[in-house]
Amino acid sequence: MSQTEYQIKSGNIKGNSEETSTVSNISYEIENANNSGLKQNKIDKQIKKLQEKNKFPKNLSYLKSYTDPKTGTTTSAFLNKDTGKVTLGMTGTNVHKDAILKQTFGVPSYQGYIDVSETLKDIGADVNIGLHSVTDKDPHYKNTQDFIKNIKKDYDIDIITGHSLGGRDAMILGMSNDIKHIVVYNPAPLAIKDVSGLYADQEELKKLIEKYDGHIVRFVSDEDELDAGVRNHLYETAGEKIVLKNGEGHAMSGILMSRTQAIILAELNKVKGYQDENNKALKSVRNNEA
Repeated sequence: MSQTEYQIKSGNIKGNSEETSTVSNISYEIENANNSGLKQNKIDKQIKKLQEKNKFPKNLSYLKSYTDPKTGTTTSAFLNKDTGKVTLGMTGTNVHKDAILKQTFGVPSYQGYIDVSETLKDIGADVNIGLHSVTDKDPHYKNTQDFIKNIKKDYDIDIITGHSLGGRDAMILGMSNDIKHIVVYNPAPLAIKDVSGLYADQEELKKLIEKYDGHIVRFVSDEDELDAGVRNHLYETAGEKIVLKNGEGHAMSGILMSRTQAIILAELNKVKGYQDENNKALKSVRNNEA
C-alpha cells in the first residue's frame, strides 16, 4: 500500500503576500515535506500549483531546500524572479503536537516517529539558547553553512528570514555569510545571559554582530509570548526592533494578516528607499530593550 504524498499547505499566504513573511511561513511546510520524503521536484510542482490558485506569490520560484538530519534545521531557497536574487527561509520550532500524542497514546507509525524526532530536535535547540551562547562556528550549523555556501556559488543571496528559533538562526547565518538583508519574525534571542551557566562565546558573538554591515529588522507582534518572557532576562540580540500592533501572539498566522502585511511592506520599503538613496546598507546595532 503506497503512502499518501504529503500536500504542502499555504495557510493564509496569498498571491500578493509579502516575500519574507511568505518564505518564513512556507519553510515550515517544506520541512514537513522533506521529513515526509517528498522529492524536491514534487515540492516545486506543489508550489507552482499553489501559485496557480493565487495562494503563493508568482514571482517566487522554489530552488531547493535542506533539512539537516542531525539537528532538524531546515533551509529553503527561493529565487525572486523580479530581482534575480535569492531569499532563504529558516524554520523555527516545528511542533508536531498530534504526532507526539499519537505516538504516546494512540497508534504509532513511522511518520509519527519522524515528526516526534524532529520536534524534539527543535526543542533541544530552544533549550540550548538558555544553556550557552551559539555562534556561527557552532557544530550545530556546519551542514547548513555548507548548503548556504553552495547556493552562493550560483546565486546572489539578498535576504534571509525566519520565525522564532528560525529567526535566531537567520540572524547568525545571515551575519556570518554577509547577507545584506535579515528580516525575522518574533525571533528567539541570540543568547540569554543571566540564564546561561556558560557564556564563553560572548566575545565571539559580539565580534560577529559588530563586523556585520547589513541590516537586521526584527518584527515582533505586540502580544508575542516569547518576547514578553525574554524581556524578563538580560539577553543578546541584534538589529532594529519593530513592534507590530496587531494584537497577535507568537504564531506566524498573525504576521500574514492583511493589516499586518501592510505595516511590514511599508517598513521594508523605508529600508529599501534609504539604501537606494545612499547606496549602502544600514549598519546593524546591538539592542537590549528593556
